[in-house]
Amino acid sequence: MPIFTRRTPRSTPSEAARSALAGQRPLAHARLRDEGEAVATTSQLLILSGEDLHRLPWERIDSARADAEAGAVVVRTIDGEDVPLALADPANAIAVVIRERVEASIVHARERAAGPGLTVRVAIRRAADGSLSSQTSIVGGATTPRALAVAAELERETRESVGLPD
Repeated sequence: MPIFTRRTPRSTPSEAARSALAGQRPLAHARLRDEGEAVATTSQLLILSGEDLHRLPWERIDSARADAEAGAVVVRTIDGEDVPLALADPANAIAVVIRERVEASIVHARERAAGPGLTVRVAIRRAADGSLSSQTSIVGGATTPRALAVAAELERETRESVGLPD
């Protein structure tokens, strides 16, 4: 029995999904209750709904969480948009793959307190083409001038720590 095995999706993407893959190998696939599909690849999450195709590169996804009651995975983009994926089979493992791929795109991350209840987070993310970018977020409440100053300083320090210019 081999020690390492290749992960293959339990269900097979439709013809439309396969054509949208453009040669990428699917890591996970899920049918959605709205007759759509979600396909996780090494570089992005593809969401097909009717004729619409939504491509979310991993470095543009902030997080994903399972909503067991709704039988869905909720993907949050770095812009704060929630993209719910209502799974036809709530036991589908696509949520695990989404989390793994988002985490794999994070090269380095730091956080710092920026006042009462405020935290600044900076993440250096790697895109599929290998390029690096920084993402800064202020979490916990209204943004203050102090939080903005802490964010600018932490982003500069974090970029510098991985060799990115200001």
